[in-house]
Amino acid sequence: MLVKPIPQVEESPKSLLSRYASGNFYPSVRLALGVREENSRNSRGFLFGGLNEVKHFASQLEGSMQVDLEKWFYGQAAGFTDESPVIWNGCEVPWDFFIPSRVRICPCCIGHGIVHQSADFGFFSSCPIHRVKLHDVCGGCKRSIQWSHGSIDRCLHCDFQFKALEEVPVSRPSENLVMDWVRSGDKESFNRCMSFLRALRSFYSKEVFQSGVLLDVAVKLSQGQAAGLLELLAPLYPPGIVPHRLILAPLFLSCGSDSEDIKNKLAALFPGVVRRSGSGGSNPSPGKQHLRVHEVEFALNISSQTRRKLVEHGFLNDAQKLNGLRQVATASVIKFFSLLNGSMIQSVTSPMEKWDRFGASVLNNTLLVSQGKATLNLHDWSNGCAGLWIKPIVKNPRSKPDGLLNINDFAKAANTYPDAIRRVVKAGIVSPDPRENSKAGAGFTPETVESFCKQYCFSSEIAQQTQMGRTIISAVLSSVGIEPISGPKVDGALVPLYKRSDLEGLDVRALIEKKEYKSNAGRKKEGTVLYDSETWMASKEVSAILDFCPLELSSAVSQGYLKVGVPDGRESDNHRYYLRTSVEAFRQLIDSAIPISKVPEKLGISKTEFYKRFVYSNFVQIMKVGKQSWLPAEDFLRAEQDCQLYVGTETATKLTGAPFRHFQNLINTDRISKVSSSETITATCFNLIRRRDIAIHAVKAPGSQLKAGLTDEVESRSLKIS
Repeated sequence: MLVKPIPQVEESPKSLLSRYASGNFYPSVRLALGVREENSRNSRGFLFGGLNEVKHFASQLEGSMQVDLEKWFYGQAAGFTDESPVIWNGCEVPWDFFIPSRVRICPCCIGHGIVHQSADFGFFSSCPIHRVKLHDVCGGCKRSIQWSHGSIDRCLHCDFQFKALEEVPVSRPSENLVMDWVRSGDKESFNRCMSFLRALRSFYSKEVFQSGVLLDVAVKLSQGQAAGLLELLAPLYPPGIVPHRLILAPLFLSCGSDSEDIKNKLAALFPGVVRRSGSGGSNPSPGKQHLRVHEVEFALNISSQTRRKLVEHGFLNDAQKLNGLRQVATASVIKFFSLLNGSMIQSVTSPMEKWDRFGASVLNNTLLVSQGKATLNLHDWSNGCAGLWIKPIVKNPRSKPDGLLNINDFAKAANTYPDAIRRVVKAGIVSPDPRENSKAGAGFTPETVESFCKQYCFSSEIAQQTQMGRTIISAVLSSVGIEPISGPKVDGALVPLYKRSDLEGLDVRALIEKKEYKSNAGRKKEGTVLYDSETWMASKEVSAILDFCPLELSSAVSQGYLKVGVPDGRESDNHRYYLRTSVEAFRQLIDSAIPISKVPEKLGISKTEFYKRFVYSNFVQIMKVGKQSWLPAEDFLRAEQDCQLYVGTETATKLTGAPFRHFQNLINTDRISKVSSSETITATCFNLIRRRDIAIHAVKAPGSQLKAGLTDEVESRSLKIS
């Protein structure tokens, strides 16, 4: 007669089955239960009681000892994959945290001949009963410990007694709290903690996860606590200047839209840095050697494009890919922070208007800082690079000892703008001194500047003397045959430039008073007819009618919806004029069209189905102008008619309340045939079924009921669409 083990409180099914095998002198659990080898390759059947042999074993124990083995065997949530959550005393544990094939040993528990259930879940680093470290390798041969080969109290390879493993004290209050949640069946607290833990797991290495630090963090986040988080995570980072924003980035990104309260608490901790020293012994837990790219972008508050540029110039270093995701070396990010932090000054004595925002051009400003050509103001890093201010380090120009004038001095003497001087230099009208002819700091001798001002003058100088606008001055001079040698219509220069010899003896003010010149500048008299308003419309009027911005109007013109031109009797200028007939036709088209955001709801389908079914197959054409999109009325009618005949598999599932992917499974098993592209082109990119097949193949989902009057609902839905 076989010896039946007595289940202990919170004993792992691995321990129970192994004790049964070793107590009856079987070399493995499979042979003890009589399971065929091809059925034993997956541990789920043993631990979840899915195998018939395990069910028979459980029924024998329940019958002879009056015990409920559901407390010792785990369950698994319903799903279409083998990695559905594990049910542990009513609480759902993500499959990633479950350890099915190996076993971890508590030296104290194994002294009583059992393994506690908590050892089966990776987020426990210690035994919550005895508060000592869990061991997953043999103390003798250092091999991983298996549970399916009979005895679990000694090593299969070297016969090492596991009760001799070192009892390393561990204090993890968070693990004890999680165990209390499981015992009391507090699913809400447990599931919230697991949600945070699973999100955090993707940001850290396996070693960090197994150390128990992430569970401490997840418990605090699930309880809405932010105190102590920096102290837990800061030791994971390499030596250097580590901003709080970098440390807290994974936590902030792990919070969903329903965690705004904890996000606000985390944001309050962003100011400040942690100065990690290289001397001080080893870290208490494994380090964080790599960062995910969006973690870096959040910490620095930069775009992905800026991050790529920093990588190209060597300020950040790409690291190995994890599961196909690109990573960045943590040490390079710390070095980047240290570079910027080393260029900061402790106090700002000059007014802030002399400083520029660092985030406006992160790469260029970083290059300046690395070359020692700029300084930054003291910053708490709460807003990343976007909160920094930069100021170039101004060195004494070499031109001063030589008596040379720079661009600004030249512009002031010529009564114009510095860019206007750069234009005339580029045109070859004036040349800088050969001793100082670099692009960044051109120098001019006083004699060159004086000679230029005697030969030429800018229209801005004439406008200042006559108190008139530059545009009118150019029109006045053109009316008497005087044209500039440089200007907007000559070489693209900003300000027109004239020869003083052409202006000698000319009374510009008298010409202005005669008003014999033609200019579009200035306010027109009331009642002046500029164009035929019955045929043409100005941009401002069109924008008001269509509620479009200038960019959207340009987009409509480029797509041919609006026609532009020059009205009769009016010269081409910077204004656009639209044919009234095209504006009215486009307005009618928009009024009859359906905004694209409302189309899926009107058709009774999802947004994904609409795009895959109708847009990607070119069944309909979307009108897109700027950020606004519509579906023409004719295309909408065609889509409605198609929906009367056919329906997507996901829509059919929602309509009938059937299990997930029910109709897709019917197609895969050839119980119904999907619609072919020869019947409708919309079936090219999306799986469709005929509406008449819905009610025939609808089934009841587990734990739910079919919607009442399903056939009537399908018919009424079709009538509603039609």
